[in-house]
Parts: sequence; C-alpha cells; structure tokens
Amino acid sequence: MVPEDCLMEILQWLPAKTLCKLKTVSKTFLKLISDPFIQTLHANHAKTGISIINITRSTTFEIIPIDHDVFSIPTESLLFLTKYSKKIMATLRGLIVFKSSLNDFRVLNPFTKNFSIISPPPGMLMHYMVLGLRSINDKDYEMICAINKISKSSGNPALEFWRYLSGDMSWEYLAEVDSIVRCIVLHLAVFLSGFVFWPVSFRLNITDGEYQGIVFDIERRRLQSVLLPEEFSRVRIRQIELSFTAWPDGSLCMIQNKMKERRIVIWLMRSPFSSQMEWIKVHEINLRDFGLKGKPSCHTMIRDELLVFSTNNSVRVYSFYEHSVKKVGRFKESQRDFVIPYVGTFSSMWKGRAINYEHGIATSFWFIMHNVFFFIEKKA
Repeated sequence: MVPEDCLMEILQWLPAKTLCKLKTVSKTFLKLISDPFIQTLHANHAKTGISIINITRSTTFEIIPIDHDVFSIPTESLLFLTKYSKKIMATLRGLIVFKSSLNDFRVLNPFTKNFSIISPPPGMLMHYMVLGLRSINDKDYEMICAINKISKSSGNPALEFWRYLSGDMSWEYLAEVDSIVRCIVLHLAVFLSGFVFWPVSFRLNITDGEYQGIVFDIERRRLQSVLLPEEFSRVRIRQIELSFTAWPDGSLCMIQNKMKERRIVIWLMRSPFSSQMEWIKVHEINLRDFGLKGKPSCHTMIRDELLVFSTNNSVRVYSFYEHSVKKVGRFKESQRDFVIPYVGTFSSMWKGRAINYEHGIATSFWFIMHNVFFFIEKKA
C-alpha cells in the first residue's frame, strides 16, 4: 500500500479529469481528493487541461483545448453550461462564473459538479459585467462588477461598481464615478490586487487617435489615468490594438498588437500600484518569421508561457520558452466578444451552499419565489 503522504504528492500534479476517475476507485482516493488542502495544492500546480473559452456576441460560447490530448471540462458539465448559461463572465482557479437566463450569477465547479447561485446586486438586473475575481484565501474569493450608466446627478457617462464577497455571501456598493469615455468596454478589464485596469482610445481625427490606460482604485474608490509608453501618444488606432492582462508575479501586462506590421509586443509594468509607473518592453514577436499571413488578433495570455492569438480565425499559441507557434484550433464563430483562459482544477474556494445538479430545477424555483416575495414586501 502506497503511504498517504506519497499519494498526496502525486495527486496534486494530476489533471482534474484523471482525479474525477480516481474518486470512484476507492474510499481512500475519494477522501484524499475531497480534502480542501489537496484541492488548493492542485489549483496551484495544475499544468494540464488548459483551454480557452471563446464568448461570442450571440452569447454562445465554444471551448478550444490548448492541449489536444486533454479536454479541460467534463462532458456533463459542458452540457450543463450549454443549457443554463446566458453568458460566461469569468474564471478563477477552476471555477466558472456565468449569467443565467434568470439574470443571476452562477458559480460552477465543473469537476465537483456543483454550482451556487448569487443574486445580482440591487438595480443591476441586466447589463452588469464581471470585471474579475480574486482569491482572498484558500476558501473565499471576491468578485468585482460594474455597469455603464448615465449619472443622475451630473448627466455624464458613469461607471457603477459593486463587490461580492463569498465569505459572507454579500454585495457591497463601491462607487459611482464619471467615465472619461462615453462607454468603456467592460470586458477588457483586468483585476489586480484591488485595482481594475482598462485600455481606452480617443479619436482625435478621422485616422489618428490616442490610447490611454485607466484604473479604478477599489479602496480609494476613484478612477484615474495610467501613463502608457511615449510611442502611444499619437497613433493610427485602426492599425494597433491594446489589451491588458495579469502577469504571474502581479505585474500589469500590456499586449500591443501592431496589426499592419504583424508584430506583437509585450510590455510589463512591474509596480502598477506605486507612484513610479514604468513600462518595460520584454518580448517582441514578428509573425512574418513564422510564415503567417493576415492581420492577427490577440486574445489572452496563459501565465507567462503562452500568448493566444488568431489569424483568419485559426487559433494559435506562441510559446515564450520555445519561441514557436502552433495551431490549436479554429473559431467556429468569428463574431467573438472576448476570450478567457480556463484551467480545470478541484478548487477549494467554495462557500457552503453548493447545489447538486439534480436540484437545479428546485433551485431555480427557489430563486424565482425569493424575488417574488421581495417584490411583494417592497410594494407593501
């Protein structure tokens, strides 16, 4: 018999799909794999079963595995997502957050086959957007949401921010702040240690424009600008694209897509929360070297290892370690909204009221009745 400590060391490195199968082998495996400590280790060490989720403008989604041999979401959970999801919003350490047809949030763990329901914050029944999730500890997480609106006090475009804490399952109103552009593209946000960053563009004339970065400080509850490298002060905005993402060490990463030149430049800001913000160019990829034609579209980064981009709807990844490009799939729908990475893990970030799939109908009924009673009570 293999010692339990040896089993724990092995289990934390296995793909989540393999762990699903091992749970049915014996009570020993079931006990170990259900241990929150093992689940936390697995979430930190997972290296296989990486996929990207393409969320399209028609609110459907498609999943493209980066590793051809390992599909990162079990079939049963994929069917559940297809049936109940109105729009996938975000992922975090194996959890998938989506908006259902009832306009509530649902947090799904595809591998434990459980989900929980989060009622939306007051007054945000339709056009809210999840900006990001962050783990607070091994069990709890916080989720930041926002909505574009017109301020009743000033009449100007504004952003309204809310925060959800899974520990006490409650919403907190953060702030309403005037936008510096008419309608910020919310899904371009990246959430880093209490700050939310966006790239925004301003049109100066027919061909030229200016890019800026903006950041919402959650604790100070204010919106401010982020300086970009000097070369962005005046550019042809139709010829480049900018996107932000998180680097594993907590740095802010900017992906500059020079579409006409077919070059992709990676910038890092090592201390995005200090007064001395400085961008450093760390990578420059010439797609012509790989014989690729067509203007590229950059989508996301997976850790500091892979850049996900596409040319002519063919999905490709560039490896920073191997300096190579490989094709991993093809988008079925070209009208995509945004793309997010997903790594399947047995996440331990789960608070109490996880609901088994078989109780989905009863849960939906409970949610409807809860809102009916709330409406009657409010009228009374």
